[in-house]
Amino acid sequence: MSQRQLFVATDLASALSLASTVEFDLLLSDLALPDGNGWELLKRLSAERHIRAIAFSAHNSPADLQRSAEAGFIEHLPKPLSPEKLCAAIERAAMPA
Repeated sequence: MSQRQLFVATDLASALSLASTVEFDLLLSDLALPDGNGWELLKRLSAERHIRAIAFSAHNSPADLQRSAEAGFIEHLPKPLSPEKLCAAIERAAMPA
């Protein structure tokens, strides 16, 4: 995998603040955030620009997977998540559409 720069936010508010100050190519988001959820985060960020995003969560019902797809996540990865599966998802997301 090529080198990547990583920015970390621990909740919805800090993710929105960070996204307003840095350019990023891919959003990796847990769906369960202390002050909201990953679906809301992607909705708010997507209102301003196109976002490629991968969700990961312990919530993996068919309804959760559907909601992630409808929100615009290109993948929904179940927890626990191995580093290999995460790296593979990042590589797939980096491929031209």
